[in-house]
Amino acid sequence: MRTGTGFHVDNPSELLVGFVHHWYPLYDGVSVAEDNELRVIELALSTMLNSRISGNTGGEIWRQARKQLAEALAGIRVGVDLLDVPKSACVSCTAAVGFGGRSGSSAPNAALL
Repeated sequence: MRTGTGFHVDNPSELLVGFVHHWYPLYDGVSVAEDNELRVIELALSTMLNSRISGNTGGEIWRQARKQLAEALAGIRVGVDLLDVPKSACVSCTAAVGFGGRSGSSAPNAALL
């Protein structure tokens, strides 16, 4: 396969199948509840998906902010993709984890919101 910019990929189907077999069980193959409860597996999956949090930050969120985050998430309907929630509706979620939306913030849980 050759892209419009001239980049050539040998065996793209084989690469795609390999990618799916390697990563699917770790991400999409893990079932998580669609509720307002934060679980360790959800923090771990976020970190594994190269979110902007480290394992240490995930641990801090778990120990210090999970209850406040659960309360904030309770205001969002079950089954709604968080990416579809207006940013203004996530104020209490971001406040729960110390992320105020400042440019360049190193907020612990910004990638989960």
